[in-house]
Amino acid sequence: MSRARRKTRKSRASRSGSPNTSPQYRPEAHSAGLKEPKKIAAQVEDLLSRGRSKEALAAAKVLYAATPSPSVQALLVRSYGARVSSLLAANLLPEAEVLLSGVERDFPDQAELLDEPRFGLRLRTGHVADVLTILKEPESKDARCRNAETALRRWLMSPADVAHCAALPGDHPLRLAAADVDDALTAVTSRPMSDEELALSEVSRKSPFAPWKPLVRAIAAFYRGEDATARALASAVPSDSAPAPLAGTLEKLLSQTPPSEDSPARNKLFEKVLGYRPRLIRLFNSTEAALTSEEPGAVAKSIPKLIEELTRSHRPLVTQMCQRLVFRAIEARIPRRAIERALGGPVPKDAFYWCLLGNHQEKSQPPIQDPRNRAEVAAIWFEFLFHAIEEGTIQRGSLEEAAVLLKIARICRQAGEAEETLDWKPPFGSFRFELAAGDQSSKSLRDRLTRVRPNHLPTPFELYGHAAEIARQREIFQEWAGYVAAARDRKREEVVLSDWRESFPEDVEPLRRLANLAEARGALRRAADLIEEARRLDSLSSDLRRSHWRVTAAFAFRHLKQKKGHLAAKDLEALGRLEDLTKTPASQFAIALRAMIALVKDSSQEQREHFEELARGFGDDLAAEGLLLELARCSAIGPERLALAARTREPSSDRLSRAAVKICSLARALELPLGIPEAWQPVILADRELEALGPEDLRLLAEAAERQNRSKMSFTLAGAGMRSPSSVRAELVFLRAKSLPDRDCDRKVELCRTAAQLARRRGDEAFAALALNHARDTILDGHLFPEVMLEELAEELDDDEIEENIDLELRSKTPPAEVTPRKRRRRRRRPAFDFEDWDDLDDDLEFAFDDDDCMCASCVERRRLHGTQSSSEALDIDPRVQRDFEAQMGMPSGVIELMVEVTKKFGEDADIERVRREDPELFEQIARTLEKGGFNAPGSSGTNRRRKNKRRR
Repeated sequence: MSRARRKTRKSRASRSGSPNTSPQYRPEAHSAGLKEPKKIAAQVEDLLSRGRSKEALAAAKVLYAATPSPSVQALLVRSYGARVSSLLAANLLPEAEVLLSGVERDFPDQAELLDEPRFGLRLRTGHVADVLTILKEPESKDARCRNAETALRRWLMSPADVAHCAALPGDHPLRLAAADVDDALTAVTSRPMSDEELALSEVSRKSPFAPWKPLVRAIAAFYRGEDATARALASAVPSDSAPAPLAGTLEKLLSQTPPSEDSPARNKLFEKVLGYRPRLIRLFNSTEAALTSEEPGAVAKSIPKLIEELTRSHRPLVTQMCQRLVFRAIEARIPRRAIERALGGPVPKDAFYWCLLGNHQEKSQPPIQDPRNRAEVAAIWFEFLFHAIEEGTIQRGSLEEAAVLLKIARICRQAGEAEETLDWKPPFGSFRFELAAGDQSSKSLRDRLTRVRPNHLPTPFELYGHAAEIARQREIFQEWAGYVAAARDRKREEVVLSDWRESFPEDVEPLRRLANLAEARGALRRAADLIEEARRLDSLSSDLRRSHWRVTAAFAFRHLKQKKGHLAAKDLEALGRLEDLTKTPASQFAIALRAMIALVKDSSQEQREHFEELARGFGDDLAAEGLLLELARCSAIGPERLALAARTREPSSDRLSRAAVKICSLARALELPLGIPEAWQPVILADRELEALGPEDLRLLAEAAERQNRSKMSFTLAGAGMRSPSSVRAELVFLRAKSLPDRDCDRKVELCRTAAQLARRRGDEAFAALALNHARDTILDGHLFPEVMLEELAEELDDDEIEENIDLELRSKTPPAEVTPRKRRRRRRRPAFDFEDWDDLDDDLEFAFDDDDCMCASCVERRRLHGTQSSSEALDIDPRVQRDFEAQMGMPSGVIELMVEVTKKFGEDADIERVRREDPELFEQIARTLEKGGFNAPGSSGTNRRRKNKRRR
């Protein structure tokens, strides 16, 4: 239908009296209801309050034609004034002037009602002096002056017109306020300004220039980059004031919304303030939409336009933007070659590229995965460091180099968490460096860090040492010492702590750790000297005071063992200086130590007296006897030399258990190496009423048995207190897990998870972390599929699963076999073994190299020089390379050949369960090969038991 025909039909419908559903005002409605003029007047007032001046004027005209009273006339003039103001707001100045002059001619008596629009018209047409003459006297407060001030607030677009107008004296408040605002606007648009500098003290809250204050401060916040503050200040500008349009423009600048094409002035302002940002924003949005849609065609169309605009406006950023687009496209699953075609070729591999690649790999890989993948991430950050040093982004010996080395050390530490030794070097895999000719400083660093095994990453120990050499900071030494302590290498730990102590002589922590190491290896004199030095630095530390007590007590044990009673007596005096020996349990230990000194001096009478005193202090002669037996064991004195009171009959197991609880409680309070007397252990173990002791007492006894390497006794005592809910239930479950042998990997892990969940419920995150770390070490030490088990550690257990795990454990009555305490030789843990991923590089890493799958002559020659293969060549493995790789990774001989057969038959994503179902013979061959190499076979008892537990849940 044409426009003329629609217009004709519309006019006919209006003449025929058809209903009009438009919300516009209809004068005929008021003509029909003029019997209620007050109602019509109220509607006019409502229309004026809502700013609908045109409809209000039409209604007022109809009302005035029907009832021309003075009040209705005033309402009509006010409607005319509102209409003039709306024309001024629309910048229709000639129309407003014609309408105003006609109203003044028709209604001369109501001229005062038109003061505000009249003053506004004068201000908009440049006649500022005419309005300011009315405000020349500051004391005048009549209605005319108030209308002039309102007009200034609503229609004055430039405060400079008032500041430079001679109609007001120079010291007039309005002129001073206008000058203050004008100076602030000039300053805020030319240089950075703070809110204190923009105080605008001459502008009061009631001044006509008050709406300019939040605008000026919003502009200052905009240039400072404080977008939230700028938005809040811009929204505080009144909507009916003169600076309101400027506040709206500022809000659009903040949102970077490009103006419409029909606003040339605003477009010019946007281009001057934001430059090319609006166009770039449109291009960025279209490119992001194309990437989100994952359509290569849309991406190929949008990226060249974006790069072209960037080349014209921000040429230095083009290279980095191309590199970012590569990784963003990879996240959107766009083929790499399609991105390179859209960008015009491959992107350069500089330091920024390797930084983006490292961040991408860290996000795409979980923190605990195949150590080879983590090693590849570390190699990427090495590439970043070497290129950054060559480009000059990072200076040799700077804090930035130390920070990158620390990051690489943490990644290598995660990759080598399955290893105990500090000499473990994760391999690079098939990753090869591609250095451009340039500064030799990075190459010398590369040779220094990889001089032992050039094809492997340096150890975290070497990386921490190099970082500490560059930046002598406490945090580096603390992390380095923590890493060495976790690896249980005491010699290197002492080296690190000594270096820490030398670098920071005022730190107490290295002294305390060195003292603990010296105490552990029996160097009590050095431990005492270190503790005294640490206490001079921190005399209020309770930990150091307990360590001093413990070392002095160890001196007493040594002197008793050497039968030097006088020196043991001096040690007792030293203990008295450290703590008040009149308080229990220190007093009980002091009495027992005096009895042992009397034993060394062969004074039986004095020994009996001390024994009786100790029995009175304990309230139990059996506890006194047990304490002396434990002191005799710690002092290497035979129990037959003790002069004890003769007993008429053997004590019951209940009495022995309660006496052992008292001894263990004293040992825990004083941190002494005391436990359950060896002669009592079989009797306590045979007790059928152990649960009567209570969970706290059972925990003390189980901890003592665990310290004495009595796994069978710890197993029984912890199990006796696990069933009943208590505050120490988590500790009992954890002790039960620690008492199990290493071959029961699944049982240990399930109990550690249960203990961690119980600890979390009571808010003890430290103990939960301890239990989970023990479970994690158990998994990495002896499980064939560590990734699956490690993922299960993060899962939370509900109440039913906790009770089911505990009930299942309590039904397993078979205690572990006792292991003769001996110093076990540290052995290297086996690396993690994965059936599903045999690529040295993750699939996401393929874009780090150029055309790895291309079969042209140049690419084949490049792969030959670098020793890499394409995916089509990967399955044809040289037997010699296979044997070397199996020996290097600690794999059973022949397992790679079997996995190649699995890949050829079932594909790269082959599942071991699928192999079991579809080819049992191949599965059995894999299982036999793994068992021959010392690995757990798939589907072993531990794996089946975990599956059954999951099924039961």
